[in-house]
Amino acid sequence: MGGGGSLSYWLSKKNALSNFTLVDYLEDAISISKEINRENSDRFSFYVGNIYDLKIDKKFDFVFCWQALMCLDRAEKALNELIDITKDGGFIYISSLFNVDFDVDIYSRCLDHTTPAGRENVYCNYNTYSLKTISNWLENKVSHFKVHKFDTNVDFDYKGRGLGTFCEKILKNKSVQRIQISGGMLMNWGILEIQK
Repeated sequence: MGGGGSLSYWLSKKNALSNFTLVDYLEDAISISKEINRENSDRFSFYVGNIYDLKIDKKFDFVFCWQALMCLDRAEKALNELIDITKDGGFIYISSLFNVDFDVDIYSRCLDHTTPAGRENVYCNYNTYSLKTISNWLENKVSHFKVHKFDTNVDFDYKGRGLGTFCEKILKNKSVQRIQISGGMLMNWGILEIQK
């Protein structure tokens, strides 16, 4: 189960026996997913759906939620829906912003004036969740979880004036590390791995 289509495309290339169910709340995103995955369309099903109320009557071995949790007003509710559609012993992978170094959540609303939505005063969320919050949300619901920090050795370059990730090098403990920044905000990207 997943949304946008490109991740499932690559996963479908790795395992020809897998079937995929893709869900997004935007019809346009589903259309793009169908186009990306047209060569294996017999192994895909597509739904326009609401992450807060996934009306899916089957359970999945693997569930992916890519760059969506950070945008939601009710992330815990969405997480519970993802847990609900996962088989016992199955895995959930969520790419989002996570604060693994401090017990601090950051809830931010962004108005990117460089986009059509921003010019219409439509805000987007860029929320960062601490391990403490994730632990509270998952308590007694899953067998275990961990966050894999996304550290990169690649310099991302971005010259725009809106949201768009770029890297800055910093020296920490005598070694060079890269921090990711977008729109003036620190991007603590990670992948939350959950086993139900």
